[in-house]
Amino acid sequence: MRIILLTICLHLFAFNLYAARIKGKVQDENSSPISYATLYIRELALGIVLDEKGEFQTTLNPGKYTFEFSALGYERKSIRIEADQTDQELDIRLESKVYSLQEVQISTKGEDPAYGIMRKAISMAPYYLNQVKRYESDAYIKGTVKVDKIPKYAKVLAREEDLGQYENKLFLLESHNQITFTAPATYTQHVVAFSSSIPADIDSDDALELMTTSVYDPNAFGRISPLAPGAFTYYKFALDGVTTDGDHLVNKIRVTPKKKNPKLVTGWIYIIENSWNVKSIDLSATEMGITLRVTATYNEVKPLAYLPTSYDIDMKINLVGVKATGKYYSSIRYKEVELNEDQRPVSAQLSAQGTPPVKKEPEEKPKTKQQEKAEVQLEKLLEKENLSTRDAYKAARLMEKLTEPEEITQRKESLEILESGSRVQVTTDSLAAYRDSMYWESIRNLPLRAEEIVSYQIKDSLKQAIESGNSSKSIEIGYKSSGKFGPGDVLMGRSFKTKKGYRFEYGGLLRGGGT
Repeated sequence: MRIILLTICLHLFAFNLYAARIKGKVQDENSSPISYATLYIRELALGIVLDEKGEFQTTLNPGKYTFEFSALGYERKSIRIEADQTDQELDIRLESKVYSLQEVQISTKGEDPAYGIMRKAISMAPYYLNQVKRYESDAYIKGTVKVDKIPKYAKVLAREEDLGQYENKLFLLESHNQITFTAPATYTQHVVAFSSSIPADIDSDDALELMTTSVYDPNAFGRISPLAPGAFTYYKFALDGVTTDGDHLVNKIRVTPKKKNPKLVTGWIYIIENSWNVKSIDLSATEMGITLRVTATYNEVKPLAYLPTSYDIDMKINLVGVKATGKYYSSIRYKEVELNEDQRPVSAQLSAQGTPPVKKEPEEKPKTKQQEKAEVQLEKLLEKENLSTRDAYKAARLMEKLTEPEEITQRKESLEILESGSRVQVTTDSLAAYRDSMYWESIRNLPLRAEEIVSYQIKDSLKQAIESGNSSKSIEIGYKSSGKFGPGDVLMGRSFKTKKGYRFEYGGLLRGGGT
């Protein structure tokens, strides 16, 4: 045992000896911080969402790295960093981005050009939904919640529970995870480390799970996606501008619901010209006094494969007198990505639009007559310069037929009832709750703020009081598993485990609805 402990200590010492800490802040031309900007480290396929002060931190092994800073409304900036044993601090300035509408032309029918762009994006959505066969990644996830007000009647109804202890206090959770995705919708999440200042009488088991939904899914985030077939029935679209991002032209599309409905979103979706995939989203939805805003940034982790590298989610709650705010950050590093190389269509169509073609391996199975017919129909549709709404929906159906995993196709043909949502299997490392401050400093992408440090200090003081026996009231801090479905689950969500260890999720109002 001593040899094992000594080996671990030596490895930790070596890591801290050779790794470099890179800190920085991002500001605009007037030296004002750009809140929630994003950093993408290209060589690591790592995305980091910055905090409200535009600050970040990361630990890198020696080497050369490309840092790409971006924020909605600002020009992307790329710099080269050489990491050694010396810590570095960066001061990054981003210039405001101009979205030009000078070259935008309204069609003869008076239709906004956004509709033509969205038709192409909707027709391609099934392809990008099924593009990845498997990936392995690391994710640092951080969540905070602060209850600003609890009405008196709620405190009275609580009786034995002292709800006042939660008022005007910030609660913090952090986790470091190893995540494996296998198509069509299976996630394995291994929690390497977690730390929480949330009292155990608040069920926080699922509060720091990864995002297991895709904007290309018709029911993304428990809402009707702007990329869903039938989206024109629910949404109005407007092109707010066009800009360049590296070698790409990016369209800023405003999304507006045609009527009030909690299952609809509002905001913006940014679509890359020609390939018609998503560069970023900024979408909000309100339901029962709870407003959820989801911002996500997508980066090209492999040619033509844009995956979300960071999430930034805001929650504002004003429900029956309870007022609270919450934040969720997720920074993702893709270590390995395997694409569905045997997907039938579109490499030729994308290449024709000036985009590098996808390399395709020899197909293991010959095409059926139905697949050949569908592919010919799809090619004819995608060759059209202007798709009609009917064409877009038809193309999406054909694309789904040609790209969806064989497993789902077979189950549909057998009339088997498909399970909705993702399957998530979570395991926790035996040392997850015992990681020290040195470990957290090595993987934490965001510096702790004063209020967050105080939250951890309160947790530590309560824990020490309990362990010393000086506390007359047993207050536990950490994760708690509850077998009951209570009011908190309506907000935070609930998951149900199968005998095989898979979990099916109800996302909860705070977490964006069912997945």
